[in-house]
Amino acid sequence: MAPEAGNDRLRKIINKSLTNQEILYMSNEVYKAGWNLIKLYYMIGLPGEKDQDVEDIIDLSVLVAALARARGKKGGRQKMLDKEKTERLYKLYDETNADGSRKYAIKEICEMMGISRSRRECSHSPRIDTSPEVTRILLGSSPRKQWPTVP
Repeated sequence: MAPEAGNDRLRKIINKSLTNQEILYMSNEVYKAGWNLIKLYYMIGLPGEKDQDVEDIIDLSVLVAALARARGKKGGRQKMLDKEKTERLYKLYDETNADGSRKYAIKEICEMMGISRSRRECSHSPRIDTSPEVTRILLGSSPRKQWPTVP
């Protein structure tokens, strides 16, 4: 999601019609749909930006993270393999057949090691069904209406 700024005042200056309330509502809906992570993209150094605007970026990010934690999400990237698993992975990768070809394909090694598909393919993300209103918010052209308050 690209709020670009941490508050409504600065977003209004750059003609971004997304409000903090809409961002929090959408974040809650996305977490409710089963996503584990939302990335927020901001711009710093916008015309008319003040020190408080940078603090507002932190505050908005903390609120979105709190919504995730309220739904039992941990957020962040999956943990990297520990030293023992890493050594095992390399050992499996280095194993060869009598003809010198690799004994295991990377996909097979990942399955043996319990490395998820999403960890191997960064482009994989869960799909959610969205209404036209939600789609407009995600695309940044949300209608001017009052969204329900996030609990």
